Amino acid sequence: MARRFFLHIVRFLPFTLLRKLANRSLIGINYHSIAGEDADPVINKNIYRSKNEFEADIQFLMKHFDVISPDELLQATGSVQKGNKPKVFLTFDDGLAIQYHSMVPILKKYNLKAIFFINPSFIDNKELHYKRKINHLYQLLENKQVNEVRDKWESLFASIGIEPSFTVSDLYRVSYKDASIIDRLAKLFDISFADVLEQQAVYITSEQIREMISDGFYFGGHSMDHPNYSELNVDKQIAQSIESTRWVLDTFGLKYALFAFPMNDQKISRHVIEQIHKEVDLSFGINGMMDDFTHRHIPRITVEQTGKSIRQCLKYEYLKYIFLRLKNGKIYRRP
Repeated sequence: MARRFFLHIVRFLPFTLLRKLANRSLIGINYHSIAGEDADPVINKNIYRSKNEFEADIQFLMKHFDVISPDELLQATGSVQKGNKPKVFLTFDDGLAIQYHSMVPILKKYNLKAIFFINPSFIDNKELHYKRKINHLYQLLENKQVNEVRDKWESLFASIGIEPSFTVSDLYRVSYKDASIIDRLAKLFDISFADVLEQQAVYITSEQIREMISDGFYFGGHSMDHPNYSELNVDKQIAQSIESTRWVLDTFGLKYALFAFPMNDQKISRHVIEQIHKEVDLSFGINGMMDDFTHRHIPRITVEQTGKSIRQCLKYEYLKYIFLRLKNGKIYRRP
């Protein structure tokens, strides 16, 4: 309701006014993919940019902001001062092959650098994220097929405490902690996820990463296999974060350590961030523009949720930030 209201209001407010009132010296913008290019039809329902729209975003940002490099962000330890124009940095989550083939060429065209956050379990297409597995099974299976293996279907779901409805929609009741069940369900129907990855590489490869690093792009950890952190206890949140960052650091011989929380970081505790910072130079979340308790944890915004133009997305984020700052103060209150 609040989002709809803010999106309606910002249509009548000038971008430059909102930017001035918000007075943000730095914002981070995060992307994932390009519309229509992913082999997963469910994923493709997300409101991604087309190539042309993504390039238009880049042109808009270069006109209204100083687009800074990851190195500048690191050198300033996240505390970047505003110059003649406010500054913006770009990040990309999940290490998708689409980023390498469709988005990096546009960044190169404009001589821009960005940070790419990756999940080690998926690099080189060794494994497929469990939600993508679910999407794949959902598209292939019919309720009739489920009923043909009714006893086995019921047994598998019972083993994780779920009473199935014997429809393909049962698949979406499987959580991260029970993800191994998805592989066993696939075997019931002789479906191979390795074949899916062979038909179209979903993730970037180690060779492509090394090429991008030599071109000046930066990389960081994004958890080992992209769980929903709300399903993990504190120790596992810290372990996933540090292990993934170490893997990126050691595998590619980097001199910096960066980490971005998967999905969002609204419920991540101060303790978890403090523990991660013992081994990480900078961490990143998805939490709009609100400052955090430390400059080393940097918020980002996503522009892939509403389908609105980059101008409208930023106007919305500025207005939301102004409202939250008046309501709760400038610092985000962490649990």
